[in-house]
Parts: sequence; C-alpha cells; structure tokens
Amino acid sequence: TLASRLKAQTVTVHAGTTRGSIGPEERRRLLTESLLALDKVAAARGVTVGLEATEDFEVFERTAFEATGVTVDVGHLSFRDGAAYAPWGSLGGLIEHLGRSIVHVHLHDYDGERDHLPLGDGGIAFAEIVEALKAVGYEGTLCLELAPSPTLEEGYRRSLERLRVLLG
Repeated sequence: TLASRLKAQTVTVHAGTTRGSIGPEERRRLLTESLLALDKVAAARGVTVGLEATEDFEVFERTAFEATGVTVDVGHLSFRDGAAYAPWGSLGGLIEHLGRSIVHVHLHDYDGERDHLPLGDGGIAFAEIVEALKAVGYEGTLCLELAPSPTLEEGYRRSLERLRVLLG
C-alpha cells in the first residue's frame, strides 16, 4: 500500500486502545489477529512492520510473523518508572529478551516527566542499550526521535555525537 509505493522499508505501528472493558487475553488475541493480517499484507509488499509495544511482548514469542517485529522505543518503554521492562530488569534486559524480533529502534531521552529529549538530557542508560543491541546482533536503523524546540538542531547534533561515541 502507501508504504510500498513510497518504498519504505520499515513502518512503525501502535496497538491503539480497545473500546469497553476486555481482559488482557482478549486484547492479546485481537492484537495477534490484527498483526497477522497486517503481516500478510506487509510481507506481500516487501515492507517490515514494527509494533511499538510497551506490553504484550509474548505475542512475538507465541506467533511466527514473516514481516512483523518490535519497534523498541526506549523513551516510551521508560514511562511509569520502567514498568514495561521491569520483568527483565532493565532496558538492556528487555532488548536481549526480544533479540531478533527487534526490527526498528527509536532513541530519545526521558527525564521522568518529558520525553523526546536529546540523548543525555534525561536518565536513560544508552550505553547499556547499545551494548544489548550489539549483543543481539541488531543491524537495523536507529532513529533519533526528538521533540520540536528552539534548540532542536543542536539537540540532534549532540545526540548524534553521543550515539557515534557509544557505537564506537
């Protein structure tokens, strides 16, 4: 569809919300069903889909997707004091758990109140994240995702320099 016409390699999607009150198992069933349908379309068009997930990671353990994986957004995963990665101890632990199912990475810092900050302006441990990505053999894109500000260009420059140092 549009992504293939634009020759996009990877598209990030969000799970969205559900209406009414459904339980977590029903939510996971609906998510899996939607992702399988999207996966079929994406695979036919040569596009990779990354679900920007903050929960329901087990969907990727229980289901074989051809063209769908996880978009790791380190800032959003850090919301609520890191509740999304708590079962794995750290962001690095979650990345190592997800391994080859990671198809895209969004990098920005988070200070407990504001996200989409330049790297180094919050509390995220980027060295650990880079090491975990190297450990799982991730070779995909790292997307710097910063909020508009009067110093946006400088924020990108500083973030890119920090990232280059971390990547060696």
